[in-house]
Amino acid sequence: MKEFVINEFLSLKLENGITNIYVNDKKILRCKAVLIEILIEDLNYYDFESIDEYIDKYKKAKDETKEKAKKIPLSNI
Repeated sequence: MKEFVINEFLSLKLENGITNIYVNDKKILRCKAVLIEILIEDLNYYDFESIDEYIDKYKKAKDETKEKAKKIPLSNI
């Protein structure tokens, strides 16, 4: 097992070919990676405390857009 210590609280360990994140020697399973395109305008417009808060707002806006699209009459197309 290979280990990369970032600081006294955070480390990465390569276990069975998979990189795992540890905080205070406790393995983190909740979220290993988030790949999302964040527009500069969004960063300036919103005040986010965490990436989780941004993702929640992004999902809500995405769901609202889908609901609005369902209401567009197809006869106008």
